[in-house]
Amino acid sequence: MMPNSKYKYLISVIALAAVLGIALAPSVRAGEFDGKTIAQLVASAKSDFQHRHCERGIAICDELIRRQPAVADHYIIKASLLDYQIGPNQAISVLENYLKKYPHSASPIDELGEYYTSAGNYDKALIWFSEAIKFWPTKADIYHHRSIAYASLKRYDQAIGDLTTYIKLNPKHSRGYQWRAAAYQQSGQWAKSIE
Repeated sequence: MMPNSKYKYLISVIALAAVLGIALAPSVRAGEFDGKTIAQLVASAKSDFQHRHCERGIAICDELIRRQPAVADHYIIKASLLDYQIGPNQAISVLENYLKKYPHSASPIDELGEYYTSAGNYDKALIWFSEAIKFWPTKADIYHHRSIAYASLKRYDQAIGDLTTYIKLNPKHSRGYQWRAAAYQQSGQWAKSIE
């Protein structure tokens, strides 16, 4: 079945845009944010992240930051968009700049650890995960994330300790046991891994 000429034209435009790196996502028009509430803008930025319309989502986050410069969530969404679009180093920069301005905010600390892990800087990741644990000592996922950084640095005993804490906080989550077994295996403790 041969597609009609309109369909062929549309396919060629999309292909050409992809080759030239032209975004077909909706762009931001002047005055587009006028009259929109913070809640509407946040929902739009999150939607743009889900649909990978990064440039538009970043522009929305910039508007949110202009309106509410002290709200960490706006920076966190922007960091997620930048991480997807460019990589973790841009996300790190956004969140570290936020913490320089608002050092008493705890919100972006865990995310910084995750971005440093993605960037392969496990020593910095450990610093941020350890800081996050001070704020949220019962948030199991932080222990799991920190265990990844420890294991990447071949500090298996500490990784196992964090996974043991994770299991205590979340005993019904079977993945915690799998992760700890993997850490035992990496450290050469096969009997404990099997157990």
